[in-house]
Amino acid sequence: MFTQEQAIALRDMICKEAPYLDVQIQAEAPPLTYKYYLIVSQQGKLRFVVRDEAQWQERKHLVIS
Repeated sequence: MFTQEQAIALRDMICKEAPYLDVQIQAEAPPLTYKYYLIVSQQGKLRFVVRDEAQWQERKHLVIS
């Protein structure tokens, strides 16, 4: 899980690398103390959650050729 700043930084990096992706920042509400995660999708065809940068590295091949 990310802090808000980490989530924004990764979203910005993904959008530069693949501007055709839709990347949304979501937050888990208390009592989970506002930990953030990303939802990445490609034109509504594929959608997955990214909870840390390693998870993005594992899954980015699904949406970036």
